[in-house]
Amino acid sequence: IFVYLWFKLRRQFNRFPAKAAIMGNVSASAQSLARVQCATSPKIDENKLEISEMEESRNLKVLIVGARGLPEAGWFPGEDRFLSCTLRSLSEDVGDSTQRGEDVFTTRRLKNVVDPIWKEETYIPETTAALEFNVWKADSYGMSGLLASATLTSKHGELNFNRGFHGELPLQVQGDETADAYLAIRVQAEAEDYECPPFDGLESQFTASISNPTRKNLGIDMDSQGCETLLVTSVRAGPIMAYNSAVELEQQILPGHFVVSVNGVEGDATAMQREMQRKSRLEVVLGRPEDVRIAINVDSRRSLGIGIPRRQTGSSLAITQVRKGPVEDWNAENPWQKVQVGDRIVAVNGQRGNASDLARSLKAAMKIPRMQLTITRPIAFNPDEALLEPPMLY
Repeated sequence: IFVYLWFKLRRQFNRFPAKAAIMGNVSASAQSLARVQCATSPKIDENKLEISEMEESRNLKVLIVGARGLPEAGWFPGEDRFLSCTLRSLSEDVGDSTQRGEDVFTTRRLKNVVDPIWKEETYIPETTAALEFNVWKADSYGMSGLLASATLTSKHGELNFNRGFHGELPLQVQGDETADAYLAIRVQAEAEDYECPPFDGLESQFTASISNPTRKNLGIDMDSQGCETLLVTSVRAGPIMAYNSAVELEQQILPGHFVVSVNGVEGDATAMQREMQRKSRLEVVLGRPEDVRIAINVDSRRSLGIGIPRRQTGSSLAITQVRKGPVEDWNAENPWQKVQVGDRIVAVNGQRGNASDLARSLKAAMKIPRMQLTITRPIAFNPDEALLEPPMLY
């Protein structure tokens, strides 16, 4: 009996290692299968998946550059005004009509600007039927209202973004059908990277080849006061007018243009004038003008912080220096409309005149809380500089 029981117990104990070995083999097989599945199945990264879905749905890039010609109605002296722009995406409905969508982007609010420059971009789905841009004004107390609006369709009408868009849209100003206001924008595929033409279709500079074999008077009046460029003020009979009659309008030398260089001479207005008088063959590089309206808070300060020539001649006031004062404050808050040495003041509070008239207007405007200056300069705008650090937010 003892021997029988001993053999039976031994058989039972021998089974346990076998079971453990079997279980161990099963566990190892499961782990091996899991490793195979991990190796053959793609890993799912939730963050990458979210970005991928976003890229698929947002494949058009919209750049809101800025607006010009906006009215100033309702902007009282001493009161702050803020301007912003919203983008509304409109969806397509039956019969190629569009239905109201929702605001998908809002620019920052710019304080006390006349012609706002935002240079901000966002993305929209390629399936968008139309884009509605609304410019809003607001005051320091939070009261806001629609100032102007414009619409751009994807396929229909003269202005559309079927193959991208780069230009200015006419703005419909609230309560003023005669207003001449525009919104500069750019729409392109997100993956596209190309050099865009200027908004008006013209290059910022062009070269004029002028022949003056007898070296007679060119028939051009220019303002050279204290600047590196010459401002064309008038054109009369002479070699310049003969040149203009032989070329297209886009290549003509007109009042308001800037002489940037003459036969390679640049940076010195007096030297360029001398070159134009002495040489019979002239290669003149001209810059097209850009007018910028700025609003300066004077606040009873005695000086704007700019220098102007003591002897005021011509039809503008050249800015020879920018130092501490209201203009420098404007520059800090509006880096894309910065007042620089070489800029020329052509109007004070909308009033134009010769240099001495403008100087008197500047002195008189120092007695009010805010003045508006219109400045002209050669165009130097590059739309690809849009992604810079934004200025002060409000």
